[in-house]
Amino acid sequence: MDWLQHLPIPGAWRIVIRREAPENRWMAQKPSSRRNPAEPPAPPVRPSLADQPSRFMQLEREVEQEYRPQMLAALKRKVDAVAVEVGSHAPDCPQCGQPMGHHDTRPATWLARWGRLQVAAPRYRCSPCKCERRPLLEVLGVEAGRICGSLARLLALLATVAPYQLAARLADLLLGVTVSPMGVWRVTQRLGQAAASYSEALSQYHADSRSEGAPVENAPPAVVLGVDACFLGMQVRPKRRRRTGEEKLPALPPVEQGQFRDVKTGVLLRPDERVETSPGRRSLVRRFLVTCLGDADDIFRRMYAHLRELGWIGPDTIVVIVGGPRGCPAEWIWNRASMFVRRCEILDFWHALEHAWEFARLRYGAGSAQADRWVHDIAEKLRAGKVHEVIEELKRLRPKTPESRESLQALIRYYSENATRMRYDGYLRLGYGIGSGAVESAHKQVVHARMRQAGMRWSEAGARRLLALRLLLLNHNWELLDPATAHSAAIRTRRRLCGSALGAGSTAWKTQPAGHAPRYAGCSGAVAGGLLPFSENPPIPSATHPVPARTHNPGQPEPDGSLQYGSEPGPPDRLSTLVLPGAPPYPSGASCS
Repeated sequence: MDWLQHLPIPGAWRIVIRREAPENRWMAQKPSSRRNPAEPPAPPVRPSLADQPSRFMQLEREVEQEYRPQMLAALKRKVDAVAVEVGSHAPDCPQCGQPMGHHDTRPATWLARWGRLQVAAPRYRCSPCKCERRPLLEVLGVEAGRICGSLARLLALLATVAPYQLAARLADLLLGVTVSPMGVWRVTQRLGQAAASYSEALSQYHADSRSEGAPVENAPPAVVLGVDACFLGMQVRPKRRRRTGEEKLPALPPVEQGQFRDVKTGVLLRPDERVETSPGRRSLVRRFLVTCLGDADDIFRRMYAHLRELGWIGPDTIVVIVGGPRGCPAEWIWNRASMFVRRCEILDFWHALEHAWEFARLRYGAGSAQADRWVHDIAEKLRAGKVHEVIEELKRLRPKTPESRESLQALIRYYSENATRMRYDGYLRLGYGIGSGAVESAHKQVVHARMRQAGMRWSEAGARRLLALRLLLLNHNWELLDPATAHSAAIRTRRRLCGSALGAGSTAWKTQPAGHAPRYAGCSGAVAGGLLPFSENPPIPSATHPVPARTHNPGQPEPDGSLQYGSEPGPPDRLSTLVLPGAPPYPSGASCS
């Protein structure tokens, strides 16, 4: 509120001083927003990875665009030269052996790494046998209308590690080749069938004791086998639906409980190649994987064939079998371990503790500190090899509830039945290991990483083929699909088998004999006596569990119940010569592209 103060000044006019309220002075000093509008903020700048490609990338693309047509033309000239070499010589019929007659000459087209090729390929037919051959395509090892050569191998490699849609996208980005996901699928099926047939033939070849395996002079004193199984989602339809005329496709069958199949995986490793990379952390120098979409007998046959292929099973080699992984019953493993005469069976340590946890939760309550302390004490005694002491302590317990008493009796019975497989102190001293972590890790790499993604369902044939390709990749045998690199692949394989593998981290182990590989901490290298849970007497053979010959010498008498039947076995064909059932057979040296 305004107020006035009159000051009397003699001889002058009266001066009136007017003072304003503080809020009125603030309103006078405040600038008007109508007269001076504020400037709007600048819009955000859209981020970008790169405004334009670098100069070097532009040069790379210019070189590729310039020389790709020239490489395709050079490849076409070489194909024409092979066509001149083959000439018009009539081939013989593979069935009757008579010369085949010339039918016609048609252009054959296929997709290669540098583009599409076309060549005039004559066709020959045998009228009595209804057989047809195209010698030029057989010599080149290609199939008309398909993806062939190194491009087929590269596409299959991409599909082995990534889904088919992503593999087609990667082919465009990495190779500059535009191909549909269905085209990638067809290539993967052809090469996967060849790999699966090769693996099966190799297993059947080594199942006969007259077959020749790798030399066993440097066979290790012990080899460890880990076996496990996991589930794989299968398709609900047994075969692809077909449309008949104008009718609609039949409805899919309902999804039933149990549309899964067991994928069994085995890991082969040597105890003397388990190294300690840091205090308390151990790693494997190398390992080999075996897998199959079949029964338990099949996985053990494949592991035995791989042992013979590596030369790891000699007359004095002890086969250490680690079974009973978490969540998987081990009876199917122990029932088939008898095929190895000299063996040592180990029950998975963590699987044994799971049974103790079941009883501890019932007695002390789930999540209680007393249950943790009790199980920890049991674990320490089992690790020290005091399994019989643990069994006696369990027998002295007196649970109060019927559920606890029943769980305790099951635990005592389980430890008593597997006491010979729970001498963990001796297993650790020899470097065998007491857990199934290696095979569980193999499951994640072989199956889970590629075939157990969200929404994936597999046909039986597709699962078998992709598993065979993933084994070739993870076992460093992908070169078997390319006969041109067979020599270099054989050199790398020999180096790997001799111990020139990379350890953990960036440290490269020097090339040295397998017998002098870095040893596991505390491993003496000798096999301790008394660690075989069963006697050394050969078990009773059966049709499904044959007992292989201990020395595998064809000159010795064949033991009863073996797989030696029929004519003298021969080595399996090269992987590249196997084709899909029903396809025309290739001559010797041709490849399935």
